[in-house]
Amino acid sequence: MKTVCILPAYNEEGKIGKVIDKVKAVGVVDEIVVANDCSTDNTKSEAEAHGAT
Repeated sequence: MKTVCILPAYNEEGKIGKVIDKVKAVGVVDEIVVANDCSTDNTKSEAEAHGAT
């Protein structure tokens, strides 16, 4: 079984990377998906840089 964490995000640049890193540190999640709600900042690229899809 695969454990997926889904994180909703809207204009979370500067924060989403930290959240993703903390979720990864827990060690029980296989995949992190960021549901980017048409952010106008760099939320998407920051999330991808931290390993989220």
